[in-house]
Amino acid sequence: MFRVISMIIKLVIHAIKVYNKSLRHMNKFILTLFLINVALSQSPHGQINIQCSNCHSTSGWKPIKEKIDFDHSTTGFRLVDSHAKVKCTDCHKKDNKGNLIFSSVGKSCSSCHFDFHAGELGNRCQDCHSFKTWKLYDVVRKHNNTRFPLSGVHASLKCESCHLKGGIFQVVSIPVECVSCHEKNYNEAKRPDHIVLNFSKNCGDCHTIKAISWTGERAFHNRTGFPLTGAHQIISCDKCHIDWKFDVLIPTDCYPCHRIQYENAKNPNHLTAGFPTTCATCHTSSGWRPASNFDHDRNFFRIYSGEHRGKWNSCNDCHIDPNNYKNFSCITYCHSQASTDRKHRNVGGYRYESQACLSCHRGV
Repeated sequence: MFRVISMIIKLVIHAIKVYNKSLRHMNKFILTLFLINVALSQSPHGQINIQCSNCHSTSGWKPIKEKIDFDHSTTGFRLVDSHAKVKCTDCHKKDNKGNLIFSSVGKSCSSCHFDFHAGELGNRCQDCHSFKTWKLYDVVRKHNNTRFPLSGVHASLKCESCHLKGGIFQVVSIPVECVSCHEKNYNEAKRPDHIVLNFSKNCGDCHTIKAISWTGERAFHNRTGFPLTGAHQIISCDKCHIDWKFDVLIPTDCYPCHRIQYENAKNPNHLTAGFPTTCATCHTSSGWRPASNFDHDRNFFRIYSGEHRGKWNSCNDCHIDPNNYKNFSCITYCHSQASTDRKHRNVGGYRYESQACLSCHRGV
C-alpha cells in the first residue's frame, strides 16, 4: 500500500513539472509532497529491513500471517527452546499508536527479564540459567567454585535458605561464617548449654557440615586427647559428662568409667588374677570381647604359636581355677608325670610342678 501511494505522488510531481508552473511555488509544492512521501512510505515498526509481505497479506494488515516468513537468527538472536514459543508482543512492545516497534529491543537477558541479582552477577544469565528454563542447573558444582562449597547437608538446601534476605535474593556479600545462619541453634542449645559454657561460635570447631544433624558428628572430640572410636561413638555425652557438665575435668583412662566391668569380670576374674586396670592393655574400644589387644604369647606364655599352638581349646585347659588366673597347670590335663619324668632323666633340678615347667620352658 505504501508503495502505491508513493508511485501516485511521484506521478503528480511529474505532471506538475510538465505544466511548468511558477518555479517558486512548484518547489514548495514538490517539497511538501516529498515529505508526505517519506512519512507515508516509512514503516510503523521502526528501523526494519524486511518486506511487508513477510508478515502481512494483501487481504489486510490484520491478522498477520500464521507462518511468518522471517529468520530471526539474522538479527543476532536465535529463537531456541523456550524463546521459540513466545509471541512477538512478549518482547516487542507497542508504541502509543499501537504499532509494534521491532528496533527497540535489546539482546541481553535483562532487556526482557528482571534481574533479581541487581547486577551483582553480571549480565551473563546463561552461566547459571538455560534457555529451556529459568530453573538453575548444576548448582552444587557451580557453587563449589565459590568461597563456600556446598557439601554434606548444605548440598540439599534450597537457595532461598541462605540467599533470601528481607525478601530480596542476594548472592554477593553473603557471610560464610556458620553463626551467621545458625546463631539461633547456638543460643537454643542446652545439651550442652553453649552460652553458659561460653562455647566457640565457630561451629566448625565441634560440628561438621558432613553430618545430617547437630548431634551426628563427634569428630571434634579427637582434639581432646580422647578420640570417640568404636563403642564410644554411640554413647550419649551425659554418660561421661554427668548432668551435661562440660566444665568438669573428666579422666581419660578407662578404669574410672569401667571399674564395675573390671570388678565383676569372672572369666577370667580380673581381681584375683591381678590383671592391670589399664583396660586398653587387653581390650579395644570396639568391645570387651574379644580382648583383641591381649597378647598371651608376648606377655605370658606362647599358646598361639610354638609347640602349644592348637593344643588347647579353652582358657580353662590351663587355668583350672576360673577365679584365679594366676594359678595355672601344665600337668593336670596335658603332661602326665610318667611321660614328663621319662623326658627329664638326668636333668638336674627337675621337678614335676607347673611352676618348674614354666621356669624352663617359657619359650617353647
